[in-house]
Amino acid sequence: MRTFNKLKKINIAVVTSDDQNILLPTWDKTIKFFKKKNINIKGLVHSKKKIKNFSSINLYLWYFKTLKFKNFFLLILFSLITKFIRVIKNLPTSFINLSKRNNIEFIKVNNCEDKRLINWIKKEKIDVLLITTEDIINSALIKSVKKGIINKHASILPISKGLWPFFWNVINKNEQGVTYHLVSKKIDSGKILLQKKLVEKNSMIGFYLKIFNNYPSDIYSSIQILYNLKKRKLIKNDIASYNSLPKEKDYIEFKKMGGKIITFKDIFNTLRFNQ
Repeated sequence: MRTFNKLKKINIAVVTSDDQNILLPTWDKTIKFFKKKNINIKGLVHSKKKIKNFSSINLYLWYFKTLKFKNFFLLILFSLITKFIRVIKNLPTSFINLSKRNNIEFIKVNNCEDKRLINWIKKEKIDVLLITTEDIINSALIKSVKKGIINKHASILPISKGLWPFFWNVINKNEQGVTYHLVSKKIDSGKILLQKKLVEKNSMIGFYLKIFNNYPSDIYSSIQILYNLKKRKLIKNDIASYNSLPKEKDYIEFKKMGGKIITFKDIFNTLRFNQ
């Protein structure tokens, strides 16, 4: 009862990038999960920021050049089938559609440094901000949120900070896992709330489907921990590393280590993921 009463009074907002293949289904399920807990999301913010400031075309070219034709083709197929499933099942097909269906305010910004976002957070007195975005969060945004900003990182921090952690963990023979942490000025370096080791899946996409399938309950647990309603779960790890986007030579090494980006099984699993 204490958890129920305390968490239903907090003001939560979301900042996400425009990934409609994994993040859109994830937030659809998370909003439904929160509603069952009587927790309301005040606003859903879409940040247009892309990885390394790539344009959409340059990002596609990077995928094609770095990950080669087969992976590029399967990723496109994965995206098309995801969109088809969501249309057939009458599920939200965009973040603005998701917001409208759930009566959540929708805000579109260029990036997380946008003053409109910071002013809105202050006006709405947001206690907790949940982020799934490529943005680097600056101190002005951090200070504008009353209790804290929670990020998910697909690695057992401090190992593999930065981009594409699954990829680099395969190359470096690290254990795979996930960390939920508070955001600080340093990338992926804030106070850790929740960590889990995960059995490595056959592919990077399969791994992310598993992580984001558990996201609603894991982010809820992280909020409970933030409010001292649940104990922290940490994995002792003193080895820190930071990585950026891989290059062609890195992908060759990834393949040598048995790594896979996407499989046909992942495409079938998107049926179950989009519910």
